[in-house]
Amino acid sequence: MNLYEFETKELLEINTKVISKNTTKISPPKRKEGYAICFNLEENKWEYRVDNRDKIYYLNKMRVDFKIGDIISDDMTLDKYTESELYEKKIFSLQLSLITLCDKMQEDFLYSLLKHKNTKSQAERYHDKYQRALLNEFDDIDNALIIKNHEVARNKIRIVVDMIEYFRITISNMIKANDLLKANTIINRVRDSHVNITTVLEMKIFLSKNS
Repeated sequence: MNLYEFETKELLEINTKVISKNTTKISPPKRKEGYAICFNLEENKWEYRVDNRDKIYYLNKMRVDFKIGDIISDDMTLDKYTESELYEKKIFSLQLSLITLCDKMQEDFLYSLLKHKNTKSQAERYHDKYQRALLNEFDDIDNALIIKNHEVARNKIRIVVDMIEYFRITISNMIKANDLLKANTIINRVRDSHVNITTVLEMKIFLSKNS
């Protein structure tokens, strides 16, 4: 019996004593440079398939992970990222992760505060209502309640924004100081944690415990 790999159908062993669904009595052809020998179940025969798994090529400077049957296309080259380019790419990726995380932190807080997703049009309506309350366009009780709720929410948002900005500056300084592993670790921990951090002090404590 001749054994082939279950998924790729690539020849693994000739004259094996193993008997299974992925074996056949049909003898395989001789090995051929640049090709893998695979069993075609539909036609019940062995066939050659292009095999570039040992080749090193790059697409957009990223190494290509060839699989059986993959060909070398015209847009693949031997050019790869230099150490300097890889470093700059890592810096950019970290900075992008940091900005994305900070935006999400603020978005999540606003959602928890407002109980719904904040949109530009909603923010404009709230601000307009607040301005109208300042001009006493509603009755006295409603004016006072609208102004109070607006100012309470605004103060909470300012506290959280200060915390997020402290976090952003702290991590940015780590990146500038080339402490990339530490910065990446903290970004991942903050992103993956469900700790409710709303003040600069709470963030300072969190960072001190997780640095």
